[in-house]
Amino acid sequence: MKPHPPAWRAWVWVLLPGGILPAAAQYQFLNNLRPEEPQPFRWNFDSGALGLYSEGVSEKDTYSGSGSENYSRLFIGPDLQLGLDGSIYHPNLARFSLNVDGAIGNAWQTTGSGGKSTTTQQFEYLGDLQSSLFLLNNKPYASSITAAVTHSFRDYDFFNQTTVDTWGYGMRTGYRDGPVPVNFSYQHLNETETGLNENSTTVQDTFNMDATYVHPFGATRFSYGLTDFSDTSNGGESTGLGQNVGLNDDETFGSRQQMTLNSDLGYSWENSGGTPNDNLNADTHLGAQHTPNLSSFYDMSYSRNTSGPNVSDFYNVDGGVRHQLYESLSSDLEGYVQRNNSMGTDGSVGTTEIGVSLSEGYMKRLNDETHLSISLSGGYDHTDVSQSGSQVPVIDEPDKFQTTLGNTFPLKEPNVIQSSIAIYSDTLHTKQYVEGIDYSVSQNGQLTYITRLTGISTIPQGTTVYVSYNYNTSPSGSYDTISEGFQVRLDFFNGLLGVYGNVNSVQNSGSVGVVVQDLTSYEAGADVSWRFLRAGAEYQIYDSTFSSYTAARLYQTLNFVPDSESSLSFSFAESWTTYLENGRDEAVLSFINHYHRRLSRHWGFDFEDGISETSGAGADQTVASIRPDLEFAIGKFSLKVSYEMQYQEYLATQQTFQQMFTLRARRSF
Repeated sequence: MKPHPPAWRAWVWVLLPGGILPAAAQYQFLNNLRPEEPQPFRWNFDSGALGLYSEGVSEKDTYSGSGSENYSRLFIGPDLQLGLDGSIYHPNLARFSLNVDGAIGNAWQTTGSGGKSTTTQQFEYLGDLQSSLFLLNNKPYASSITAAVTHSFRDYDFFNQTTVDTWGYGMRTGYRDGPVPVNFSYQHLNETETGLNENSTTVQDTFNMDATYVHPFGATRFSYGLTDFSDTSNGGESTGLGQNVGLNDDETFGSRQQMTLNSDLGYSWENSGGTPNDNLNADTHLGAQHTPNLSSFYDMSYSRNTSGPNVSDFYNVDGGVRHQLYESLSSDLEGYVQRNNSMGTDGSVGTTEIGVSLSEGYMKRLNDETHLSISLSGGYDHTDVSQSGSQVPVIDEPDKFQTTLGNTFPLKEPNVIQSSIAIYSDTLHTKQYVEGIDYSVSQNGQLTYITRLTGISTIPQGTTVYVSYNYNTSPSGSYDTISEGFQVRLDFFNGLLGVYGNVNSVQNSGSVGVVVQDLTSYEAGADVSWRFLRAGAEYQIYDSTFSSYTAARLYQTLNFVPDSESSLSFSFAESWTTYLENGRDEAVLSFINHYHRRLSRHWGFDFEDGISETSGAGADQTVASIRPDLEFAIGKFSLKVSYEMQYQEYLATQQTFQQMFTLRARRSF
């Protein structure tokens, strides 16, 4: 039997790790705290790959009675992916990063028409190059310089994809200590976009400055921006210089911090195409939470827009109170006064509107599976109108396309002079959209409708556009308006089935000859949400003295997950609209399919296809697209092949057929 070791040895074995490990940790901690020694240049390689990239495009445009045009392009070259970062002398002095993901090689382009063609060759870089330099990172005046080159694809909708090549550079600096931190930035952008019916070049220089003062009750921010731009597209050119100044203040006060005050003041001016445009906007919003169930708001705003000789002024004073009597019942009472003046070389109009509205909202769970929601609203307005001359201008009216009407919206004023319509991407008029390519114009009754052309339009879906136009004046006078609204919805079986209905009415009475809109609108629908199925149906009757129509809409979406390696979806949408004044019927039918499949641990496959057809006088259009993608990866080697076909036919006068492929093979190291 071995004797027991002395007690002090046992304690050594117990305490030794406890002493060594903290000591080692402390050594590592102190080592990390040691200042980094300067050295002329330090860099770290993050990732890299070498390979081959190829890209090809073929497009043919056929015009009824005027022949055809052909365009093709082929690029091929070595592919490089590289990522690194580092510092110069010391990270606190200068840090940098460089990421390259693209190919360099030859591109051959061929254009032709009437049996003649021309081929050109040029050396190109296609891909992404991002570089950044960060200076004096630990100082309040830390700054950065960036440069980038990109080659990408832009989707305006499922059926319209364009190729976008950009290069640019910029810098950011400022002083971020003290009571008022200040930031400055400058950015230069040069962008070329090619695709279906779109060949454009945009050059833009932007300078921005902002300063923010944070105080105990909120923050005050001052901003300034300058934009110098040039846009060339579809044979037209737009150039301009714009500037804007803004002041914003947010305050929170009250014994319970229950009051909020938000104020904005902004002024912008720009000159585009020799036409000066100015915008002045001022508004303030005061909100108060008096009790947990009672709140109120008070708004005032003023705006002034000028475009050449056209001037528009708008004044608004608005206030309201909201009361939540029960969790399921809320009431809103609102009153307002508005004044609008618009003046052009051929006429002017001034309107003064005083109104009040009341709305009630009720939500109730009838049982475990049924939910009811009801809302009621009513309002009264008195309006005085003074008009003179023959035409009145509207400057930069903001509008959005309504998908429920087949990507269409009506202009707000009646009796629009169609030749005066101009649609812009923003209030600086950076880009002007083209009728027949980006949108179409139609008339129904006294209203003018703008429709986005699916598959060829360069107006991004869901964005706001700004429309300027002139409309014919009507006699002066005054009128009273009574508006009513009722909406009800019932959800059954915990949301499996829903049915709803809406009724809205606007009725006017007043001076003879004043052009005002009376309308009654009815809408009924149902929707289903069950497992893989989402479907709905809706019917609307819109009866107006300006423009009347009936519309039926259906949609069906099916989503399947056959197994853990695949997914499949189908989307259908159908709408039929009859414009009653001109007897024009318009139908929009669309189908989109997505399929993803992981074939094996090395192979993957994606497939998308879709077709959309619009029929109606002046609106006939068919667009289709197919996109299969194949991917392969094993070890450090990867391969991706993509193909896309786009077809578009518009008004039986123009057909466009485009094919595009990309191939990238690379090995990482």
